[in-house]
Amino acid sequence: MGALSSSTLSVVIFSVSIPSLTFAVLLVYNLAQYKKEGRNVKEALTRTIIPTLVTALITIAFWMGLFCWSVAATIYREHNALVAAVPTAKQQQKDVDDRALQDLQTKVDELEKHLPQEHPQCWVRNYAVPAVSSPSPWGLATILCNTTIKPPYSVELHYDQSVTVGPFTFPVGSEFAKSEEYNEGTKIVALFDLHTIIPNEPFSIMATGSKDKFPLVQAGVIRAKGIALEFHP
Repeated sequence: MGALSSSTLSVVIFSVSIPSLTFAVLLVYNLAQYKKEGRNVKEALTRTIIPTLVTALITIAFWMGLFCWSVAATIYREHNALVAAVPTAKQQQKDVDDRALQDLQTKVDELEKHLPQEHPQCWVRNYAVPAVSSPSPWGLATILCNTTIKPPYSVELHYDQSVTVGPFTFPVGSEFAKSEEYNEGTKIVALFDLHTIIPNEPFSIMATGSKDKFPLVQAGVIRAKGIALEFHP
């Protein structure tokens, strides 16, 4: 065998060889001394065993101390390595999360590109207003838009008969509607300079007709800065 290494075999050989060599050297020496002095050989054997046991205990204690030191050093190194690895692991996880979020955002953007675009639009529905004390029946036209329309804007409605404009009604809690209304034959025009039309929030216009039937809106248009939204029932 070459030079001793730190392998388990080397440790076992070294641990056994030291007490064995001590026992052999002391036994030879004590036997020679006791024969020369004519003393009992058993005493030489007893005198040899005690130092051998002491040597064995010292060897065991040495290796136990070395083992404990090795375990402590290993734990210390592993702890330092773990402490050093935590920031790196956190940064790697952050990079993974950022890439995943970026990929998700990219997919969302691609999906939005393929979604059909919703164009600004308005709708109108006609309703009868029963039990109103008037020579002519009243009609109620409710308008709903899918976009925000900020003042100033105008609402123009065309009826199937000559009408007289009535009140405009807006959802409770909306802005105060400062307006100016007038009618010309079958047309009603209202100008608003305060109220904002909110998407999917309907508002209504009442009008009384000139015939025995309820007045019905046939067409309408809302005009504001940069837009003109036409609608029909």
